[in-house]
Amino acid sequence: MDLTKAFDTISVEVLRRIMEKFGCPGKSISMVHQFHDGMLARVLDDGDSFNAFPVTNRVNQIFVLAPTLFSMKFSAMLSVTFCEYEETSIKIRYRTGRLFNLWRLQAKTKAEEDSV
Repeated sequence: MDLTKAFDTISVEVLRRIMEKFGCPGKSISMVHQFHDGMLARVLDDGDSFNAFPVTNRVNQIFVLAPTLFSMKFSAMLSVTFCEYEETSIKIRYRTGRLFNLWRLQAKTKAEEDSV
């Protein structure tokens, strides 16, 4: 399964509903929505440029929150997939602060673990 292509097929409206379900603040949802509002694409073929058209089903990959939005969408997909299996859960280890320091997740006392 090509996860990049799967993420490109999500509409901004579906993404908004997923963010609401995860409890994201309205201001954050609005920011993501505004970033994608009015997004246009143009096809180039051998140097020829065609008319621009609106993009409705794509999350811009250069958007700084794209990895976070992808994680939310993927988690929502897993929740729907495994909702009938109450015993099945996915453990996620996390720790607040210093987002990109992966060594902090090694500490057993300060890292927390939740089941999704």
